[in-house]
Amino acid sequence: MSFDVFSNSWQSFLLRGFLAVAFGIVALALPNTMLTTLVLLFGAFVLVDGLLTITSALSAREENAHWRVSLFEGFLGVLVGGFAFFAPSFTSIALIITVGIWAIAAGVLRLIVGFKMRRAIRDISGMYLNSLAYIVFGALLLTAPIIGAVTIMWCLGMWAIFAGVALVYFAFRLRGK
Repeated sequence: MSFDVFSNSWQSFLLRGFLAVAFGIVALALPNTMLTTLVLLFGAFVLVDGLLTITSALSAREENAHWRVSLFEGFLGVLVGGFAFFAPSFTSIALIITVGIWAIAAGVLRLIVGFKMRRAIRDISGMYLNSLAYIVFGALLLTAPIIGAVTIMWCLGMWAIFAGVALVYFAFRLRGK
């Protein structure tokens, strides 16, 4: 398997690393604002998506025999989006658990990619460290989701900075391959 596609796009890894570091700095500096913003953005997205899905389902009911499924999906989106606005603390906990599951899954998948890349690239320790950051962060979130929004955001910030620095390091190693 050739990994020239990765070495030709080292800038993508570099940009992702810088974005993660910037996100981490904001999360450390403004933890309460960051969590509230994430929950409200999630709520707004799901609410608008639900309304658009309802509109689409109703306008396609003549042509689409399964329009009721889309209508149900739309109502579910409106319900979840509205819930995010009216019960943000519960939504925060659910969001934290979801992020924990995602982080573990992403870390494991990145670890698999790292194992596959190790024959083509000499030093992929940055990729392994990035994977480890995801897995540890996810495990911390799942073991203590209620320890407080500020602590969770601090963990998110530290994770993002660590994972971002690891990706920046990996990008420069990939560039020199």
